Amino acid sequence: RPRHAYEVEACVKERRFRQWTSIGFSSIYAILDRLEREGLARSTREAVGKRPARRTYSATAEGLAHLRDGVTHLLEQPTVQRSSISVALVLSMERPLAELVAPLERLARHAGEALDELVAREREARARWWTPVLAAVFEHDRAMIEAEARWARDTARAFAAPDSAPSSCAERDS
Repeated sequence: RPRHAYEVEACVKERRFRQWTSIGFSSIYAILDRLEREGLARSTREAVGKRPARRTYSATAEGLAHLRDGVTHLLEQPTVQRSSISVALVLSMERPLAELVAPLERLARHAGEALDELVAREREARARWWTPVLAAVFEHDRAMIEAEARWARDTARAFAAPDSAPSSCAERDS
């Protein structure tokens, strides 16, 4: 529905979109202006009482089609991406595997805490608004967190095992 930039910010906060994106409050105006320049949104000015006129933004037909196509594309793509964990592992290739055990165990604990947080947010969402799509979002997030926790525990265990793979390139090359 048509919204003022401040209402967009309230929606971003309420729905906790910042866990998926890095949109800052000050960026919302720039994004809305860009969407308007690209013909994906339009704005109207409206004055309310003695207050200065505010812009209300709404999606254009082209914007809605672009959104629909973008969502379809995102739903079709697996979540295979280079995470900060992948970068950290690659940058740790020269370290002894034993040094990576404690951070991986902490990752598993943090994933457990993230899962607890997710369950609390899910309870809150169920009380306020709930749809099959939102249920799918929470189920996907739960599966991803559980998989990362399991991976971290298993990898920490493998790195701690005395018969693990060589711990450095020099050992592998010899």
